[in-house]
Amino acid sequence: MGKGLTFTAVAVAVGAALYAGLGYVAVPQGARYALEKIAAEKLQRPVTVGEVSFSPWSWTFELSDLTVGSRTGKHHLLKLGHLRVDASSRSLLELAPVLDAVEVSGLDVYAALDEEKFEELAAQTGGDGAPAETPPAEASSGVPAFAIYNIRLSDSRIRVTDASKGIDESITDLHVELPFVSTLSSARESLLTPVVNFNLNGTLVAATGRTKPFGSSLETELALDVKNLDAARFARIAPALNSPELRLASANLTAHASVLFRNPTGGEPAKIILSGEAALTDVKAETTVGKKRAQLAALKKASIAIREVNLVEQRAAVSNVRVEGLTAALDRSNPLLAPKTNAAPAASAPTKNAAASPSEPSAWTWSLDSAELVDANLRWTDGTVSPAAKVTVANLKADLKNLDSNGKEPAAFSLSADTLRGSLALNGTVRLAPLEVTVKAKGQKLALTDAAGYVRDALGVDLAATTAFDVEGAMRPDATTARGTVSVSGVSLKKGKETLASVNSASVELKDLQLEKRTAAVERVVVEGASVTAVMRKTGLNLAQIGATGSEESGKPEGAAAAEKPSEAASAPWTWTVGEAALKRAKLAFRDETVKPVASAQLSDLNITLKNLSSASGAKSLVDVSAVIGGGTLNAGGQFTLSPLSAAVEVKADKVGLKSFSNLMTAYAGVGAKSGEFRTSGALGVSSPEGSEKPVVTWKGDASLSNFNMTNAAGKGIMSWTKATLAGMDIATTDPIKIVIAKASVEQPGEKQTKALRELSGLASAIAALRGNDKTAERIDKVNEALTGTIELENIRYENGRFSAEGIGNGALGAALLEKLSDSIGSHLAKTETATKTETDAAKTNR
Repeated sequence: MGKGLTFTAVAVAVGAALYAGLGYVAVPQGARYALEKIAAEKLQRPVTVGEVSFSPWSWTFELSDLTVGSRTGKHHLLKLGHLRVDASSRSLLELAPVLDAVEVSGLDVYAALDEEKFEELAAQTGGDGAPAETPPAEASSGVPAFAIYNIRLSDSRIRVTDASKGIDESITDLHVELPFVSTLSSARESLLTPVVNFNLNGTLVAATGRTKPFGSSLETELALDVKNLDAARFARIAPALNSPELRLASANLTAHASVLFRNPTGGEPAKIILSGEAALTDVKAETTVGKKRAQLAALKKASIAIREVNLVEQRAAVSNVRVEGLTAALDRSNPLLAPKTNAAPAASAPTKNAAASPSEPSAWTWSLDSAELVDANLRWTDGTVSPAAKVTVANLKADLKNLDSNGKEPAAFSLSADTLRGSLALNGTVRLAPLEVTVKAKGQKLALTDAAGYVRDALGVDLAATTAFDVEGAMRPDATTARGTVSVSGVSLKKGKETLASVNSASVELKDLQLEKRTAAVERVVVEGASVTAVMRKTGLNLAQIGATGSEESGKPEGAAAAEKPSEAASAPWTWTVGEAALKRAKLAFRDETVKPVASAQLSDLNITLKNLSSASGAKSLVDVSAVIGGGTLNAGGQFTLSPLSAAVEVKADKVGLKSFSNLMTAYAGVGAKSGEFRTSGALGVSSPEGSEKPVVTWKGDASLSNFNMTNAAGKGIMSWTKATLAGMDIATTDPIKIVIAKASVEQPGEKQTKALRELSGLASAIAALRGNDKTAERIDKVNEALTGTIELENIRYENGRFSAEGIGNGALGAALLEKLSDSIGSHLAKTETATKTETDAAKTNR
């Protein structure tokens, strides 16, 4: 047993000797080698060290006379007179660095920004590398775990210079004493009273602790007061705030900060609590325009009042943030605001970050009692569009109350501003965990004039309009909803000097919109005083130019844009309802400039009312239409369904004058009209037979044309009649097409037989002219029946590509006219039926 104890004692002694040897010799030599060799190579600057020592029993490390030379060799980058670090054995228990004392004296930093090339230094030391991916458990910890006690910094100075930018800022006579800085709920105590003293560019700044006393109360407070400090001088040290694009010209800092240090006692953990107020006044930021500096932004005052920031418990409470008198003149041509052209980095696999996840919030908890933005004025200029956009936001006011990270109660917010020559107001609530937002938005007299360039860039046309809205919406994790009204007035759509369309006023009343459920319910849509002018030119229909911006995308091969977009999974169709849609007092005009003479037509005082529109299958809707056409009237009313498509509408047209359509008839049919009144009444039907590709349109009713005087393309009269009627029409676009007319009659004017014969011959010529063959008009020279003032045909039918009627002999005039109709119109109908059948067969084959 004695030999065993002896062996153990010897082993312990040898181990202690080895430990002491490693501590006294290996640690100092390793530190010296790391600094003078490895660090020097990394920094590419000379590094020298005076004395280095380490006590393995007290874990005390000391270093003296450390010097890091500059890149140019003109001066040093860093000098350190003496460093003493006393590590605690609690580091092993806490699994985090715990230092009982850190003492630094004679620190001298000389940072010449224009000489040292700190960007290169950061690259050499890995400072510009991408941050290492953090496991979710670490990402949610907020701040690293550590504890440093009895911190002393004395006889130190920091100087930052940049001769190229006129920077020379110094902090001298720096003396700092802090009891501790810790994120651990440790039981370690410190009796050091906090002190912060330094000389700032020749101005003494001093803050000392107030103890209660610290020795018995275990609590002390450091108060720091700063008045009218020129903060712009120090802000210019940051490259982001001292460049041609952005330079902080002035800013005065006034602050009162209090740091409370409380040692652990009575089972309570240690605490570091920061509170106070700070304000920046007379802040001005400049930018470079050409070779001159111009004011980019300014504000009268920005302030923050911090009620408490608890570093150990990771809790922050801010009483108020306030910004007053902000003005900004933003120009897109400024490189600071110009869109970046660098290619986006390749997307990496998504990693879960607990700190960013609403369900796994950061360890920090915080609250903001109120935030205010008062009397802000912004101006935005964008010369990349034509006309240049110049949008102002004046009298901007915003506030936010009771926002916190826990989201137990929603925070209230509001915003108001004068913009786009009108006013905008928002108010609502927001909750962060989980994210929920409710908002009510109201806009009045918002005009598109100042933003016209964006509209032209997007649509290829000039759009002028004044809009107003009163809407409310909500965004929650499971639903996004909206409701309200939107109206526009004074709408004008132009292409160059040509007005394509105009609308006096239009409004939409949205009853309910649910984005996730893909449902929309519209209470009412009303459009008043719409005027649309469609013009056909050789370049195409003018209305087709809407949206044609001539961008580079238009030059891509068809399908290229679609190929670049990721494929979207098929989603459920939207379901929607519209209680009422009305078009009131509208005017539609058409002009075809591709023909001679120019053809035109017009529909005025158009009123359309649709009720109970729905995407639901079989839902019945109502329609009512009235209009003035050719000096007469058109009325229609009935019901229809959209799915499947069907309609049953009663139509009546009265005293529709053909003279106003004469040039349109001449252009498309080769004949015109000096006079004539058209009347019709009947039932228009639409149905979608099962298995049919196209809906079937039916018409049952009567029509008449009185006092008709037809002219040829030269304007010469070619025929006339007192009255022509078609009674008992039954037409359906079935396959084959169905045409049945119970009775047709034409009352000729009372003239000589030879003239009547010529007029009847003109009727045949007119029929031929419908097929564009005006020169092939046939004269009917042999007639087997005596001519009277009236021609009557009964039970006219279209079958097998021919027209027929009852009681008509082969040699009768009526038979000759039917023959002409068959040749001229019947052949056209037959071709149409054949083409339709071919398209249907091709569609079936493709499927």
